[in-house]
Amino acid sequence: MKKLSLIFCFLFMVTFMFAQEFNKWSVEPEVGLTKVRDVTSVGFANGGIGIRYMITPIFGAKVSGSYSHLDYPLEYVSGQFMGVCNFGRLAKLENLANNKWTIIVGVGGDYTYSKGFTNAVIFHQLSDFHLAGYVDNEFRITDKFFLTAGLNVTTGVNSRPFLTPYNSTMSTSIVDFNVKAIFVLGKKKVHADFYLEPALNPDNTIGL
Repeated sequence: MKKLSLIFCFLFMVTFMFAQEFNKWSVEPEVGLTKVRDVTSVGFANGGIGIRYMITPIFGAKVSGSYSHLDYPLEYVSGQFMGVCNFGRLAKLENLANNKWTIIVGVGGDYTYSKGFTNAVIFHQLSDFHLAGYVDNEFRITDKFFLTAGLNVTTGVNSRPFLTPYNSTMSTSIVDFNVKAIFVLGKKKVHADFYLEPALNPDNTIGL
């Protein structure tokens, strides 16, 4: 209990320290191509939307939902919750593109619900939990609007029980090649993704 209380106190202190410095929220609609490994070809198939909250300029969390439809036929909806890291900031890559580009990565869980009886060939259950992750190249167009291009991978799909009418027990992965628009929410000058602490920004030109 003491350890849990210390963790919450630490998160509260970190949040308070940066509370007045940058925008933390963003809304992130996305569209893209989908491939189910070893099952389907790449097809224009998915769309979704996410909401991200950054506790600090490096760490945050994201919840998202998406819908995909392939010609296999395969149709499914999924929801994801991930921890997020601004890897570009962690690796101090600000100078490579004048603080207009960064790399955002996330790792977490995915809950997928498939539709249609033919999906028994791919999913052994109508719904299941999986491990998922994503990597985005993020480009700052304005202080309130970013664009990204990246990958979203869901692993462990098709992990069938031993007693099934199908011979294969191999699992597969769903790979999404997505482009995303990021709309920043908040009244501050910059979002957490491109916020520079004063020590890193001696000319007092934060976010420029």
